[in-house]
Amino acid sequence: ANAHLLAHGSDSVPLVFAGLADSVATPATRSVLAALVNETTLPAFLAALVSPVPTVHDAATHALVHVLRDAHARVRGAVAEALGAHGGDVVLDAVLDLVHDPDASTRRYALDILNRAPSPRALPSLLTALDDADWWVRERAVDTLGRLGDGEAIEPLVRLMTRDPRAAIACARALGAIAEPACASPLVRLVA
Repeated sequence: ANAHLLAHGSDSVPLVFAGLADSVATPATRSVLAALVNETTLPAFLAALVSPVPTVHDAATHALVHVLRDAHARVRGAVAEALGAHGGDVVLDAVLDLVHDPDASTRRYALDILNRAPSPRALPSLLTALDDADWWVRERAVDTLGRLGDGEAIEPLVRLMTRDPRAAIACARALGAIAEPACASPLVRLVA
């Protein structure tokens, strides 16, 4: 279904629905998803899926999180955008597990969602992501830590900046966003 989506665009929304509906357990949620098939574009369809209607939201969110592992980047990107725009505890809970996924691409999308909807609850996962083998995951974690502005991230950001010169600029931006007095000394050392 997703390969067909890439080839045919919005004409494939019913096929995407069919794939998601298979992973949704309750008949009530399936009927709501069926009503959403009338959406004409994938982004509108995905946005409708993550609506704040509680009976739809939980099941749809878990179905969409599963789609983050799709083989096609366009599908994963649309899902990440929809989940990131919605945010919320259900999205956060699902995405926090994906930060530790064995697949680097899945971790990247998880960090992208966290960056769009940062939460203090994500702090431990973000700090762990600073040591990820994938540079993009590390950089996205740095950006999100800056957006959170939590002083607990200062020392881990300074360590990353010291050991990985490629991350220095992103770390400096994050430290500047945190804007605590403890950030000044590492930033001065960076430009000296």
